[in-house]
Amino acid sequence: MITHFESSIQQKTPGNAINFSEFKTEMAPRLPSQNMIYAVKIHGTFPSVTVRAIPAQEKPYSVLTDVVKQQKIFTYTNISGTFVGFYMPAIFRDLNIMGYHFHFISDDHTRGSHILDFTIAPGTTVQYDPKPDFTLALPASGPFASTDFSADEDSGVEAIGE
Repeated sequence: MITHFESSIQQKTPGNAINFSEFKTEMAPRLPSQNMIYAVKIHGTFPSVTVRAIPAQEKPYSVLTDVVKQQKIFTYTNISGTFVGFYMPAIFRDLNIMGYHFHFISDDHTRGSHILDFTIAPGTTVQYDPKPDFTLALPASGPFASTDFSADEDSGVEAIGE
């Protein structure tokens, strides 16, 4: 997913440090609508950020459930950087990961990846950009057009994205 980010909503995290699970519980209800897609950006110094990195893949590509078994987990402490991602409403659960999905990049651009967990400092500013419109483009030819995705229905992929 890509977008041009223009923050129109800013909210502060609570007055105590919270982890990713607490962030979801605390911040999602504050959104103006639970049925809107939001681009999200958070910059700050984070007490901890845990990310996963999956090795580069080559054709023929493996399924995500197999690839994720090769992932490396990294935890960074007291690191300055930016979270970027999206909040996806429940109505899109079959298209993307429901709720918050973040990636991290350190200020020096040497560390980052998909966020698994974090601790965020009290009073950190969370910026939101509501996205009432989106475009989904699917390839009309090539491997995508000829792949049978029906076997993926019960793969548990949504569980490994969180």
